[in-house]
Amino acid sequence: MDESSLIDKLRRIEALYAGATTPGEKDAAERAGERIRERLTEWERTDPPVEYTFKMGDMWSRKVFVALLRRYGITP
Repeated sequence: MDESSLIDKLRRIEALYAGATTPGEKDAAERAGERIRERLTEWERTDPPVEYTFKMGDMWSRKVFVALLRRYGITP
C-alpha cells in the first residue's frame, strides 16, 4: 500500500469518526486511525519528508496555516 492510499484511507476514517453516532463506532474509527498513523510514521522513517518554505501575506493567514499543519500532525 502506498502513501497516498494510506492518506486517503485516513481521511475516510476521520470522516467516519466525525459522523459516528455510537461510542463503539467512534472507538473503532479512532483505533483504525491510530493504526494508519503508525504505518505512516513507519513510512516516514524509510522515506524522509520533503521540506517546503511558504511565505504568508499577513499574520492571520500564517496562524490559519499553522493551525492546519498541527491539525494534521505536521510540525511547522
